[in-house]
Amino acid sequence: MSCRKVVIESPYAGDVEANLDYARRCMRDSLQRGEHPIASHLLYTQAGILDDSDPAERAIGIEAGLAWGALADLTAVYIDRGTTESMRLGIARARDDGRPVEHRRLECVDCQIEQDQLDRQLGKGGGEQPSEDGR
Repeated sequence: MSCRKVVIESPYAGDVEANLDYARRCMRDSLQRGEHPIASHLLYTQAGILDDSDPAERAIGIEAGLAWGALADLTAVYIDRGTTESMRLGIARARDDGRPVEHRRLECVDCQIEQDQLDRQLGKGGGEQPSEDGR
């Protein structure tokens, strides 16, 4: 077991229910890898905590999630459902902090995509693709 502390980046906005289900599967995947993941968008968006539809509360949640990154060993970006602006912010923060970023898929575990292709898709190489929700 790796016991790495991992920040999970996966979509929330758009089809929220489907994205929450996907985020739970990402968490399970990370746990099955022996990691210690956190997905702040699963925590802070729960009823009674923060309202993601309120821009001020959304900003609080995003910043709180980014703050946890300082304690992480890795940022795992799950890309099956595209990327959102918030995910790209998390990726940029990880890179700025010198934290490794690993791109993962659940839907096609056997797919081996070149790292440089992923970087282009996620905006590092200028070939950024829009996410499914248009963000």
